[in-house]
Amino acid sequence: MFSSKLNNNNNNNNNNNNNNNNNNNKKMYNGFKKSVVLTPHKSTIKCFDCNEMVFELKEHRLVCSNKKSSRKEKYENSLVPVSDIPIDKIRFPSTGIDVTKIIKKSVVTKVTQNVESQDVYYLMDVSSSMWLRRLEQAKLAAKDLVSQMNPKDRIAIITFDTEAYFKLKPRPVEEVQRKGELNPILDRIFAKGETAIWDSIWLSVSQIRDKNIKTQIIVLTDGEDNSSKHTHQQCLDLLENYPSISLNILHINGKSNPQYQNICNKFRGVYKIITELEIVTEIQIIYKQYQR
Repeated sequence: MFSSKLNNNNNNNNNNNNNNNNNNNKKMYNGFKKSVVLTPHKSTIKCFDCNEMVFELKEHRLVCSNKKSSRKEKYENSLVPVSDIPIDKIRFPSTGIDVTKIIKKSVVTKVTQNVESQDVYYLMDVSSSMWLRRLEQAKLAAKDLVSQMNPKDRIAIITFDTEAYFKLKPRPVEEVQRKGELNPILDRIFAKGETAIWDSIWLSVSQIRDKNIKTQIIVLTDGEDNSSKHTHQQCLDLLENYPSISLNILHINGKSNPQYQNICNKFRGVYKIITELEIVTEIQIIYKQYQR
C-alpha cells in the first residue's frame, strides 16, 4: 500500500515535469516563432529605367546608368505659360467650363485698365495776383497730383503770366519722381506779370503729337485773360482736332466767365469757381473723374 502511494506520487511528479517541459517548449517555440516573424526580410524591386533588380530604388537611382527625367521635370517641361494660350481655348479639364466668361471681365479687363496711361498738363497761373498763399497752394497741388498719378502717366507743367512757358515737358511720372525733378522746378517758380491763359492752352495742345492719347488739361487761374496772343476762338478751333482731350479750368475766387465755361463744356471738362483752400482737393477730384 505504501509502495502504491509512492508510485502515484512519482507518476504525478513525472506528469508535472512533462507539463513544465511542454510549457517551456511552447515558450521557446513561441519565442522562436516571434524571432522568425520579426526578422527583416530583404526584398528586391525592379528599376524600370535599367530593368535591374535592386534593394533600395532611391539609392540606385542616384547611380542608375539609364536614369530618365523625373516626373517633376517632365511635368515642368510640359507646362505652357498662360500668356501663350489663347483665352478662348482655356477650359477647366474636369467640367469643360469656359473660363473666359469668368475671368475676361474681372481679370483681363482689369489688367488693361491698370496699364492704361494718360498725359496730364497742369497749367499754373503765376501772375502777380497769385502771390504768396495762392502760389503756395498751386505748388502743393502739383506735388499732390504727381503723387496720385499712375507711374506710367506723363506729367507736364506750364506756367503763364504775361507769356506761357513749359517748366516740365511731358515726362513719365516714375522718371520725374525717381530723378527728384519736381521740387527744384517748383522752387524756381515766382509770381509776376499778367495773365495769358489762352496762350498756355494753345502751347499745351499744339505740341501734342498723337491726337488719340488720353490727355487731361487742368488750368488753375485767379483772373481773366489780358495778355494772350491767341484768342478764345483760336483755342476752340485747335481743340476740335483733338478728340481725346479733357479741358478743365479752376477759377479762384472769380466771377463766372462765359468763355471759360464754354470751352470746358465743349471739350469734356469742368469749369468751377473755387477758393484757394480748395485748390488741392479740386485738382484731385478732376484727375480721378477722368480716370473712370
